Amino acid sequence: MKDVPFILLPQGSYQRRIADTIFEKYEIHPPVILESRTVELATELAALGEGCAVCGETYLYFSKMKNLDVLSLEKEAEPYRFGVAVLPENKDSKAAQVFIDFCKEIVKPLPFSIVGD
Repeated sequence: MKDVPFILLPQGSYQRRIADTIFEKYEIHPPVILESRTVELATELAALGEGCAVCGETYLYFSKMKNLDVLSLEKEAEPYRFGVAVLPENKDSKAAQVFIDFCKEIVKPLPFSIVGD
């Protein structure tokens, strides 16, 4: 992969940190032909054959793009963490609990770790 062109998100983004960490770990310095602010553009360009992109599996799960070859980095990267923020005075409300339970059901099949219980 050291000579394969990459379309990456900007420095500081989660996916870029993952990509840079893996590149460092394997001591490869692939050409970055474009830095895109959006994962949509990066993956669209990858789907057109312009290079490789790094994006979250959640994005690919919901994506309608079918012509991508996907390599999972499951062992290289920790899953996204999912949490629901609730004001302290609302944390015990029935509505908050119903919403939290709903979110837990939605994210079960996705590559998320759930924060708290």
